[in-house]
Amino acid sequence: MARDPLWPSLRQAQVCTGDRIWRATFSEDLAEALLAEALLVASAPSDALSASATQALSESLVLPGDRAWRLGVDVDGLLVGMAVDPQACTLHLGSPRFGAERFLVSNLCDRHDPPKDWQAHVSAWQRADPAAAPLDVARSTALLALPDLLDPKHEGARPDSPLLTHMRTLGAELASRMGRYRPGLWERINGFGLGLQADYAVLRVHLLRFVALLPSLDHDMEGVEVRRLLVEMFRRLVTDSERARLARRVGERGPLPVLLEAACRVAGVVARLLPARQVSTLTRAGVRLMARSFIAGEDIVEAQPALMRLRASGRSATLDQLGELVVR
Repeated sequence: MARDPLWPSLRQAQVCTGDRIWRATFSEDLAEALLAEALLVASAPSDALSASATQALSESLVLPGDRAWRLGVDVDGLLVGMAVDPQACTLHLGSPRFGAERFLVSNLCDRHDPPKDWQAHVSAWQRADPAAAPLDVARSTALLALPDLLDPKHEGARPDSPLLTHMRTLGAELASRMGRYRPGLWERINGFGLGLQADYAVLRVHLLRFVALLPSLDHDMEGVEVRRLLVEMFRRLVTDSERARLARRVGERGPLPVLLEAACRVAGVVARLLPARQVSTLTRAGVRLMARSFIAGEDIVEAQPALMRLRASGRSATLDQLGELVVR
């Protein structure tokens, strides 16, 4: 009987870890990421994974346990879902959380019965218990042959051990330094504003919507559109807050405090009366000033001074390149 072309073929390979040989099953779609390059065009199931895939899977299996478990494995930047059955020495590999595989089985089974190997493939993921997966700290401890401080029998896990005593001393010193820290005026204002956004959804929605639209108005040299959107934001803030008060909503979806609502009403009137160019300049400067708390710079050259200051203070940092619209 011919195989339904809607269902990709399942391939198999072996993973050797110490004295155990695991049988890995995965869809043809993952062959390019998992198999050795020379075996990608093989028509029969291959038994050789790429070196990077073998290393990633072997490191994840350093503590196999005795119950079926599942987790995500990074193979050269590709996140792969892995279900492990230590009793049968089998691995089932697929998309993250087996989303694509479960979608195929649940949405095509009414019209096209899934092959038995596909049913077993998806069932292996569903049977596996994510809570049974070894912790990252436990795997790292085993891989690097570090002292197992999670083991209560280990010498370093005793309450009076030198290591734990040193850790408590460092913790107390860190807590003391944090207690002595006093934020500056701008940091207090920024924190207060962020707290209001977290507490009131109506403020968060309209403010973030305005900030997201602002970069698209770089062509507005006179500031007319910026002022119009700003006035509209304040008007909607007041209107939605009044509606929330009439509906007796509470918590995050509740109305703004009376003073804050009145301040929004006044701000809308002032923005309407002031010249558009001045409103636009002040608005962009305020948003840019707030953004500097989170954006190191528009490029790596601008971000370098911030990184150097962090390094000089003994802290490390990473940079994320933003892909959405940001204020310049």
